[in-house]
Amino acid sequence: MKNEHIQLDFNFCRRLDFQKNLVLDDARSFFDEILFRVSSKNTLLIKHVKFLVLELFSCWNESEHQFLAVSMSKRGYKAKSRYNPNNISSIAIEAIKYLKDNFWIDFFPGFYDTKTNISRLTRIKASQKLISLFKKSNINIYKIHKNEKREVVFLLDSSLRPQEYKDSFATHEMREIMRNYNALMLKTFFDIPCINDNFIRRGDKAKIIISFLRVTQSRYFHKNWKKFGIITGSWWDNLDLYSITKYSHHMLINNSETSFIDLSNLLPIIISKKFNFSCEDLNLEIFKKYTNFIQNIDQLNYIVIKGFASENLENLLRSFSNEKGKLGIRKSVRRSDFENLVKIVSTYFPNLYKNFYSKVYIDWEGITSEIFYQFLRSSGASNIPVIKIKDKFFFQTKFESNVLKNIRTSVEKVLDCKKFDLYTKKCFSYTPSKKSSFFDSLISSKPQYSKRYIESRKNFEKLMKKNNISI
Repeated sequence: MKNEHIQLDFNFCRRLDFQKNLVLDDARSFFDEILFRVSSKNTLLIKHVKFLVLELFSCWNESEHQFLAVSMSKRGYKAKSRYNPNNISSIAIEAIKYLKDNFWIDFFPGFYDTKTNISRLTRIKASQKLISLFKKSNINIYKIHKNEKREVVFLLDSSLRPQEYKDSFATHEMREIMRNYNALMLKTFFDIPCINDNFIRRGDKAKIIISFLRVTQSRYFHKNWKKFGIITGSWWDNLDLYSITKYSHHMLINNSETSFIDLSNLLPIIISKKFNFSCEDLNLEIFKKYTNFIQNIDQLNYIVIKGFASENLENLLRSFSNEKGKLGIRKSVRRSDFENLVKIVSTYFPNLYKNFYSKVYIDWEGITSEIFYQFLRSSGASNIPVIKIKDKFFFQTKFESNVLKNIRTSVEKVLDCKKFDLYTKKCFSYTPSKKSSFFDSLISSKPQYSKRYIESRKNFEKLMKKNNISI
């Protein structure tokens, strides 16, 4: 039998973050032992070794099982870029080889199979030799993540690669807003108390790390500035519908009562404006009654949005089959079941169905990101940590009236509409980890904090105290 705790999971990895802070005064002595074979004159190699070691430390700090995915090709590095403030170049390849030759890393070479077109970047992780140094070090991991030069406004080309651009008033404003938000998030503790592991397993079995330091958000534009910019970058942005549905009521901000606004009911308004007809609300109960696999409005919204974007039924079915696990649909769905679903749309929502297979894309993620960005621009958003996970905005319940007011204003501005409802839902209340006795925990109906959550919270508080940050 395979033991997943022993098996190496090369998919449990992240790529290099070229925007980490490398200026750490308290880490100078730490590098002496690692760099003893490098000439002091080789300043570029020294810088790149330090960069990789700090990345390995950050990666190990999140999970000892997590890998770093690195390129061993010069094409994987672009030193002169606004997205690379540390000017990390292909000298990183030499630095990787140095760490490998001196047994500071475990090295697993990448590959490319020309027959199947399947490839994998090289994976590295800290060796036990390096981990022993990590455990004795006093590296301030908060300072590694807090880089004032971090670029947070991205312009992507048609291949989704970052491209250079000239700044304008709009990009300066966006950068200021996003950096202020990131500064707030770096002193915000957002977590899911019921989870025992330091990762979440998605519907497609991928592991998503939970880290109170992987919270930096950026705004991404595709090809031009005219389209809505998607806000993403934090650990929770990698969650799928399956994991969001499973854990949405378990999320906590700053260990206090938490609620969220669900924007999923706004899709009919967007459809009405997009196709110029009055789209009635999607009646979920009809689909739950006549299908055996649609259970929530998010799954239904996905089908509708994909229905518009698809070329035909085959194309829609293929998309659904590929995403079924991430949608949280565990049941086997036959072709006849799916055809019945589409028939329900055509029967009960004929105007909606008329626009199926029109190859029209509704940028749902872009629209919700724009609503969130407009909220961040508002004066009422300052110092209130609000977290966007797809179309759900989480906040501390005590700020509900303020958040609702400003989100409503943002929706009105983005959708140019005043008639809509905003629904809030409360997350579960958890039994306090310190005050409750063992007997209280036995009789309490509230869910309990996991050991992992308690330890993570303690580490967060220690880190904030170390950096003189009030929370």
